[in-house]
Amino acid sequence: MFGGRLRCIRQHVRAPRGWHRIDDADRPSRTPAKTLAALSAAHHAGPAIGVVCDHIHEHEGVGGVRRILGVLALAKKHGPAVAEDAAKPPSISASPPITSSAAIWSAGRR
Repeated sequence: MFGGRLRCIRQHVRAPRGWHRIDDADRPSRTPAKTLAALSAAHHAGPAIGVVCDHIHEHEGVGGVRRILGVLALAKKHGPAVAEDAAKPPSISASPPITSSAAIWSAGRR
């Protein structure tokens, strides 16, 4: 069909099953517009939500965009006030740390 003209352009970096790895050469040099829009929406939803999403973007880059969208979806589902309270760091007099995200959201709904 192609007459032998096909060649391998890029190979995916090996990763354990279910993981994603992106080679540094394949990462975008500038932040995509949709990612910037998601970060802007996070800051609009609340300052603590914006800080959490900035942290995700800074440490995970392209792979963290889905997590940012998940945070925004939780803010939409439960309301920005609940999401803002859940995103704030715990106070010193707070109860023991909550380890699961489901527990964080249920604690914020009380």
